[in-house]
Amino acid sequence: MQSPSVGSDGTVYMVSEKSLFALGTDATSVNLNKKAMNLQSGDSEMLTAAVVPDAALNKKVKWTSSDSTVAKVDSEGKVTGIEPGTAKITVTTEDGGFIAVCVVTVTLSSKPAASQDLPFSDIADHWAKANIIKAVELRIANGYPDFTFRPDGNVTRAEFAVLLMNGMKPAAEGAKLAFEDQDKIGEWAVKAVSQAVQLGIVSGYPDGTFQPDSNITHAEMIAMVVRASGLPVDEKAQSGFADDTDIPAWAKGAAAAAKKSGIADFMRDNRFAADNKTTRAEAVTAILAMLGKK
Repeated sequence: MQSPSVGSDGTVYMVSEKSLFALGTDATSVNLNKKAMNLQSGDSEMLTAAVVPDAALNKKVKWTSSDSTVAKVDSEGKVTGIEPGTAKITVTTEDGGFIAVCVVTVTLSSKPAASQDLPFSDIADHWAKANIIKAVELRIANGYPDFTFRPDGNVTRAEFAVLLMNGMKPAAEGAKLAFEDQDKIGEWAVKAVSQAVQLGIVSGYPDGTFQPDSNITHAEMIAMVVRASGLPVDEKAQSGFADDTDIPAWAKGAAAAAKKSGIADFMRDNRFAADNKTTRAEAVTAILAMLGKK
């Protein structure tokens, strides 16, 4: 015969003549490794959360920022300073809703500024210089507080949704999100993703996820841009790219439309490179080309 017993730490046990084993423990609080953090704009630092007690079964947490224009935080607790100011980074346990807060103070970067002729220090010899400058003027993209644009840096799926909606500036309020991993979409990207869903530009993966932090590929990026453009798509068309046979079937129609319209003219050596990670320069170039077709 077994009967339940509650330990001093909240653990529920089943007691028998032969064994004593834990059935599970609820979370009772959460602690952060720092209660305060100082960052220069453009710099990042990790926060770590410890759910109490150690034996808690559900240790899932959610990260939020009180002001993502000052400091943003990703789903893993990485905090990035954006602009001078103060923001509160809050971690909340899924089990019980317990919270802990770190106050982040962001100061202006002391790194050297760009030249007087260019808004960024790292685009002078870049092939997309003109497009980058135009994208910033149109408020499609921003540079970093250290006066760089990082044109060859990768773009996540969430970041690209924001760039695309910044370019389109839709009136849509956005659809209610139902992705399995929607809790991983940062607050700064939720509206853009929901707008893209409502407009039929994104639908997520077959497993029901959106994967906001995954780097967006050429195939995914072009598919989104072509849907946003409203251009007709022939799913059976040959793309015209030298590596057409490597383009997945679901992206061939979009690749062909992008090739025909000139949206994909930035792709080098007439290769679509479907699985290549999209760069920031490629992203703004494709969006500007798409806007020119609308």
